[in-house]
Amino acid sequence: MFKNVPKPTSLSEINMRHFLITIFLSTFSFYSYSCDKSPIMPLVERSSVSYVFEGIDTESGENILRYYYIFSDGDQLIFENQYCLMNNYDIHYSSSSLSFNKVKSRTNTIINEIKNKHNLVINTDFFPTWFKNSNELDGMIEAQFDTLEVQGTQERYENAILDETINLYIGIGGQH
Repeated sequence: MFKNVPKPTSLSEINMRHFLITIFLSTFSFYSYSCDKSPIMPLVERSSVSYVFEGIDTESGENILRYYYIFSDGDQLIFENQYCLMNNYDIHYSSSSLSFNKVKSRTNTIINEIKNKHNLVINTDFFPTWFKNSNELDGMIEAQFDTLEVQGTQERYENAILDETINLYIGIGGQH
């Protein structure tokens, strides 16, 4: 099978062949990488999960798990977890009339699961700050060992049934 392959004649040729073989084999191990981290799968009380999406982000290659929660008053909560090499969490809560108590009680389970999984420290003023001034969340959540990014927004949409939305992004690990 390898009859016509010339034998190496010097130490540098042997080293070069070992180097090339190592590079060749390492590409196979890179492509066979599989994610062994488990996502957060929160159960939100007094809601029904109408849909669960599972896929892979085409840009980052991260696994995606997205839950759509519907509440009896028509409010909707979308929770997305991108996970593997890093963890990105997106919470989108939409309502016809945002209420601090509803937002806090319905997102608290998810935020606590993120906190517990990553040993985060959440400031006691986090929920009021997120609800009243979403873009000022610096220092409200702290990580002990990982890089952390926290962003919040509030949006209002005209001509929409659920015209008020509050969003929260928590990025842990990776480059932010």
